[in-house]
Amino acid sequence: MTKNVFKAIDLTYCLEEKPPLFSNVSFELIAGQGLVIEGPNGCGKSTLLRLLSGLLSPVQGDVTWQQQSIYSTQCIYAEALHYIGHQNGIKLGLTVSENLQLAAHLSLAKPALPLQQVLKELQLTSYANTFASQLSAGQKRRIALGRLLYFPKCLWILDEPLTALD
Repeated sequence: MTKNVFKAIDLTYCLEEKPPLFSNVSFELIAGQGLVIEGPNGCGKSTLLRLLSGLLSPVQGDVTWQQQSIYSTQCIYAEALHYIGHQNGIKLGLTVSENLQLAAHLSLAKPALPLQQVLKELQLTSYANTFASQLSAGQKRRIALGRLLYFPKCLWILDEPLTALD
């Protein structure tokens, strides 16, 4: 059996006393596979991604990584996961370089590439010392996505990763 298996098993999620936002969602992914979740606004796509990242808990079902529930092995799961949601998760009062360095520091990850190489790949070299507050929405999104290059992890959950990219 493949070790890096990511599974959703009969997931159901409700908001308070309302009917389920979704129910019986199941899938299995192995290393190298991807899953695209599509649907109209308000159907629960972002909620499902937050649930898969461990930020929310299901009413029913489970999410497993390496044959273990992510809810009982949160630290191990967090070490393997990059979650980038709608919000970019950057600090507007920090520079581009400082944002990437802070993200690596907080994740306790050793950068895989030199920062200058990551900035070049992101087309942000000339903005390395620019405060994030002064950047376009697309540039801010590239900072967020830069985490994927700067300190890679084996599992990515990305909520509309191409939104606002210019």
